[in-house]
Amino acid sequence: MNLPMGKRMTSQYSVQHQLLLVELNALGLAFRLDGVSLTSSQCEVLCCDAFKISRNVRYDAPDDTSGWIHVVELRGEPDAGGWITRAEKADSPFWILKRELHLLTALEYALDDISLLTKG
Repeated sequence: MNLPMGKRMTSQYSVQHQLLLVELNALGLAFRLDGVSLTSSQCEVLCCDAFKISRNVRYDAPDDTSGWIHVVELRGEPDAGGWITRAEKADSPFWILKRELHLLTALEYALDDISLLTKG
């Protein structure tokens, strides 16, 4: 993850980035920040979203799996044209409640948008 152009890393900004990396790592999505520059506000929003999701997943199978989805693959990064052409195997597969899946999907879309804006 790159620092925003022309800005020094403040201690608050540094803490936000570290928290974001921890939360995304728990979801297997930290690789999505490689080579990406984030503003402080982008970092804050992504961190809050990732925190909400990571607190609602589990790594062991629930007793009743009917309300859960087992996430074993994550969307890969979009190519230069914005297309998702591959999936990434999750380092640590996890279970997420079906009713919370939209949060994970929204986070992946947000990471797509930021990646396309800063890399493309």
